[in-house]
Amino acid sequence: MGCAKPSKIAAAAAIFDGGAGETRTPYLGNANAALYQVSYSPIKLYYISMPFDQLTKQAIAHTRHCLTGCAIGEILGMAIAASLHWHRLERVILATILAFFFGYLLTFRGIRRQTASFKEASKITLATDTVSITSMEVVDNFVEFLIPRALSVGIASARFWWGLALSLGVAFVVTVPVNRWMLSRDHLAHRHH
Repeated sequence: MGCAKPSKIAAAAAIFDGGAGETRTPYLGNANAALYQVSYSPIKLYYISMPFDQLTKQAIAHTRHCLTGCAIGEILGMAIAASLHWHRLERVILATILAFFFGYLLTFRGIRRQTASFKEASKITLATDTVSITSMEVVDNFVEFLIPRALSVGIASARFWWGLALSLGVAFVVTVPVNRWMLSRDHLAHRHH
């Protein structure tokens, strides 16, 4: 008959050693069950075990804010580079620089109103957004490179627009757990002080 489908949490526990991060290949008595477990990526596993609590809501809000700045920079960078007929790498470099610029700018603008100095606002902005924007940009650019000709078409092409929408959407989904993890570290650090 085959073995029963393991729970998603059990699959996570069976594949990943929480302490060392080593990948395991457990004996399950059934090749289909093993394939079922191995098909889970670390991001999927985190989503499965991630509760929809206040921390997750904060992570979603922070990621949405980050996505806004990154999307402005990405779209502007890709549009400028496409209009200038730049090649793939140049497009990605310009879009990434502008994504960081606008991502930081939006956060800095909000934080500056609440802080005493430019320096303090800058430190907070760099501390809160660097990992988030980096995660978003790495995933976004990776997906863009996977889409055939997405980085070589002009702005009049539908592929240009749906490629950006898809890559930014995937980047959002991947960055939510990253931001939640960052927020949970901050919450733990504040509890211990």
